Amino acid sequence: MSMKKSVFLLMAMLLLLPKIGVKAQEQVAPSAKKFKYAVYGEVGSITAGIGLGVDMRFQKGVCNAWGGNIAVGVFPTPNELAFSLPIGFNYLIGKKKHFFELAITTTPILELEGRRYYDNGEDIHAGNHDLVAENSRYSFTSYRRAKFHLLMHPTVGWRFQKPKEGVFVAIGLGPILKLYSQELKSFPVGGYIRAGYTF
Repeated sequence: MSMKKSVFLLMAMLLLLPKIGVKAQEQVAPSAKKFKYAVYGEVGSITAGIGLGVDMRFQKGVCNAWGGNIAVGVFPTPNELAFSLPIGFNYLIGKKKHFFELAITTTPILELEGRRYYDNGEDIHAGNHDLVAENSRYSFTSYRRAKFHLLMHPTVGWRFQKPKEGVFVAIGLGPILKLYSQELKSFPVGGYIRAGYTF
């Protein structure tokens, strides 16, 4: 399925969900005067590695229906370092503390490409590696080149979130759509695991 068709189908489902899910919804009220929040740690493709995020309902006194989230992520490797800032919208259907979650997230990624050097200044990627290694040792990585990527993640998943305070857990799965990428490898399917605290 093409990216345009995937995005169109997802947006259509998001628009229809409030009408389809009215009878299935139970508007559990954590507090009629406050918004429902969750703070969580995440591992997966949404943050392009590991990250920390905040989720919020858009209506006071409700822990389902419309909401959004924002996170910061990082993915370090010996020669590269990537930072991400996922921003998403989600819709929850369910009762009490178990919810079906449909979401769409846009993830901008800044990837820094590094070069490794020995303590005498020799580039580990150039020259006679064996000769350099005899009299030197690896010292540091210098990040010289920056690459930008923009991904979209339509996901479906399950969420455990209590009406009051307590444990927050979420699992999701979906395709990874490349809106813009500079030499980023293709990963057709991604997902996430989140765990944290809701209040």
